[in-house]
Amino acid sequence: MNGEQIATKLNLKLQKESRGLWDFLDSLVAIKCLNREGIGPTAQYSNTLESSEFLSKRGKGYIGTWLEILDTRSYHNIYTLDDVLRTGKPFNETDRGKNNLWMSIADKKKLERLQTAMGQMQLFNFKTLVDVFDFKPYTTLLDAGGCTALFTRILVKKWTHMKCISFDLPVVEEHAKRLIKEEGHEREIQVVSGDFFVDPFPKVDVVTMGNVLHNWPLSKKKYLVKKAYDSLNPSGVYIVIENVIDDERKTNIDALMMSLNMLVEYGDGIGFDYCFSEFESWARDAGFRQTKKIKLSDSASAL
Repeated sequence: MNGEQIATKLNLKLQKESRGLWDFLDSLVAIKCLNREGIGPTAQYSNTLESSEFLSKRGKGYIGTWLEILDTRSYHNIYTLDDVLRTGKPFNETDRGKNNLWMSIADKKKLERLQTAMGQMQLFNFKTLVDVFDFKPYTTLLDAGGCTALFTRILVKKWTHMKCISFDLPVVEEHAKRLIKEEGHEREIQVVSGDFFVDPFPKVDVVTMGNVLHNWPLSKKKYLVKKAYDSLNPSGVYIVIENVIDDERKTNIDALMMSLNMLVEYGDGIGFDYCFSEFESWARDAGFRQTKKIKLSDSASAL
């Protein structure tokens, strides 16, 4: 499509000497979101392969909902950082008493949209973990904080012998069950509703938590690590998928920014990201004999 066709499709009004639209489109070309043939008003624009995959709703790796959440929620919240640093208190709609984002959103569509966005944020990490980690020795898995059961839905497509439980709060259950049914995985994945801090975990070979620990203060982080350890069968493994801050705290900017995001969401010391060395100490205290770090992306790792 050329610029005028794009303007018509987006209902934009072009002035006689308009330049803004072409500056915008060519900026997208410069950051490799669009391809361009030709130059100027007659140039033809098209999606790059990456844009078709990740930014088109027809793409299998679509992450647009997550970007929308960043636009409407996270970017707004970060503007309060100076106030949060001064007071230690968050400035958003989160229910501070329960410290749980799901419980603070009453609108069903808004809640499902946020759940979808949380999955899109971890999509690449989940796919990478499923590819690089050998699940063959294991048969049962509990994904604690499974949300829409995205990780287990990805897992059972490759490791078809696995029997999984996706565990999360009751407000997530309906959405997760619908997606599991749509993909035909009812036999491999069971959705169980409950509370991390109230309900027991079943005995399994593998416990996974994706972007769970960083939601909580130190005492509850340690509690969840110990609870995972206690729920594992002999020779079982516990896998945490998060943005892990480098031990020197100076290179993984994405992880540090995520930790600041948790600060403005929940308040000082309530939710925060952490270093591998910190996790190692929690794991040792819980009883784990060995820990290692598997890099999943530039910022995220599996521990």
